[in-house]
Amino acid sequence: KYYPASESTLDAVLDWYGVRRVFVGHTIFRNVKAFYGRKGIDVNVSNQENKDKGRSRAVLLEDGRTFVVGDNGIIKELRTAEE
Repeated sequence: KYYPASESTLDAVLDWYGVRRVFVGHTIFRNVKAFYGRKGIDVNVSNQENKDKGRSRAVLLEDGRTFVVGDNGIIKELRTAEE
């Protein structure tokens, strides 16, 4: 598991900007990952290796919910690392 900041540090950043969550790019993971109750979301950015292996992902925000869309078009609700 990768936790780049503590939850209290993340909470301070969220409070500073007056937001409920933050999306972080340029972090290479196999999948989109959510941390600390979906307050932090690491997005797997486009890169050639993931594209070649069919692991590209997109994030869909709809009706207050967060989903991950895979290369095959399958949509799944984003779960946290803790779930």
